[in-house]
Amino acid sequence: MRKSIATTLVVMALGGSLGLTATQASAAPATKVLPFNFNTNEVQKVEDDAKFKTTAAGKVQFTITKKTYDHGIGIRLITCGKDWKSLTGWKEFKKKKGDYYTFDKSLKKNQCFRIQAGRSWAGYIDGKLKGKIKKA
Repeated sequence: MRKSIATTLVVMALGGSLGLTATQASAAPATKVLPFNFNTNEVQKVEDDAKFKTTAAGKVQFTITKKTYDHGIGIRLITCGKDWKSLTGWKEFKKKKGDYYTFDKSLKKNQCFRIQAGRSWAGYIDGKLKGKIKKA
């Protein structure tokens, strides 16, 4: 009887401490990698229709994984909505495919944003965003 009571108390104590750890761990948003893709245009800037949202304040990273043509391309983040505003400066993609760039400015928590590509002959691009983000 004493062993079962002692065992129960130990299990309850461990369960409580594990529950606290799990709560603390779930409070911190996880870094995610989300894909994006769209066609560029050599005459005008192009915005992606996909919307993303930050889950915590911080910087967002991007990489280009595939391009139709091997031309340079500039990427920046803009606000959601018809009358968009720039959230970050332009980042020219120069590294090899798969290497990440970090945008220059931090975004606020719950900031809705889209991706904008500058004028480019790159054609269709596939890429990934990395950060504390989710699909909006």
